Amino acid sequence: MRIERLKYTLPSRVKVSVLDLTFLTPPEDYVADWTLIEKIPQWLYNFKVNYETIGFEKTVADLPRIKGSALVVEKSMASRTFYEDVEHLRNYKGVVIAVDRALPYLCRLGIVPHIVCQIDSSPLCKSFFEFPEVKSYAERIKGVFAATTHTLTIREFHGERFFFIPHLGDWNLTMSLSRLSNVPIMATGGQVATFGWILAVALGANPVGLFGHMNCYESMGETEYPGTPHRRVKNKYGVFYQDKVYEHYAKVHHALIKCAREKLGVETVNTTRSGVMYSKWISDMPLKEFVEKYA
Repeated sequence: MRIERLKYTLPSRVKVSVLDLTFLTPPEDYVADWTLIEKIPQWLYNFKVNYETIGFEKTVADLPRIKGSALVVEKSMASRTFYEDVEHLRNYKGVVIAVDRALPYLCRLGIVPHIVCQIDSSPLCKSFFEFPEVKSYAERIKGVFAATTHTLTIREFHGERFFFIPHLGDWNLTMSLSRLSNVPIMATGGQVATFGWILAVALGANPVGLFGHMNCYESMGETEYPGTPHRRVKNKYGVFYQDKVYEHYAKVHHALIKCAREKLGVETVNTTRSGVMYSKWISDMPLKEFVEKYA
């Protein structure tokens, strides 16, 4: 039932506390989230258009459960080892979950993922679904989209579509969209690569492999933020550089992986041989070995 709150100027809570009776200011260390402020209008507009035109007939809750392993395939700009190892995917018998930017590369090789993920609200990622190779395999791929994904991107994918509501920074707003659309809420970790891993865990995969996940640059010439400070990370695979965005994404993904291992017993295996996604709670294994072990 739709409730028209004609006098609803701003949201308010029924559950109150003494803090509602005084002045509040953010902590000194709180950083204003300009991305959130700028993106909310776009997210809401995309949701409205998708809700009214495309509809959300199927959701992530309708996806088949995964019994056994899954491999989440990313294709970042810096993924040098992607081209060296990708052929091993031909022998993998588990579930392949591709992020949108990896999809054209896999389809060109005739490697068809079971699932592709897309969460971006801008139309920039529409091009990943325009390739003829992607079109030819689309009917064999399940596309998972945020309900706030740009409408033209969703329309460009001609396979089976499944939807979720991403957390939009405000719980009441997120819950309202979920209740209105009857679409489940999922965390994303802020980026599609992390979301692909979350989806694998939510569907029951164990272990979950990562291939092509970097969250860094192999050289400063690749950075999207020239002139800003970058963190330098050195490990057995080389020296890597992180801007503040990738540093944040990596911290979030590491925290999620640690939580999944400690609370759910889910093992995460990085098969990339590059980047910064390495720790005591992430196994390190070449893709060839992962494929042979979990084929």
